[in-house]
Amino acid sequence: CRFRAELFRMLDAVRERFPQFVVGSIQGGQKRAERLGGLALLHPETSPVGPVFVGGVIGTGSFGLNLTAAHTCVIMSEVYSPGKMAQTLDRVYGPGMTTPVAYYSIVAVGPRGQRTVDHDVLAARLAGEDVAQRTAAAWVRALIEE
Repeated sequence: CRFRAELFRMLDAVRERFPQFVVGSIQGGQKRAERLGGLALLHPETSPVGPVFVGGVIGTGSFGLNLTAAHTCVIMSEVYSPGKMAQTLDRVYGPGMTTPVAYYSIVAVGPRGQRTVDHDVLAARLAGEDVAQRTAAAWVRALIEE
């Protein structure tokens, strides 16, 4: 997730819908024991048997985390930095993997089905572009055309 409120809402929904899951989180400002518990759920040497769900806020983990016990990564909201996205996605991919990894991005639509900023952020990320550069380039093209 990009926002703490989004993370908390998601964790509550998972706990309610999937009571059999062990649920943890990784976020800024949390207690050390809670953070270590969330990290342990996805580390290949300490992950429990059975379903686990760990939610996190992008950019709150340190470099070098090994979360390769995970096999699915769901991006609830995109961030503008390709570097942060690459680091986030690489947490579940690498040495220690036991299963193939699947990545999913959730893209919101407005109340009448209209596109939101998440569509543009996702398109830029998939193209390997910096979102700020992409936006600036669009403004320059619009000004030149005008």
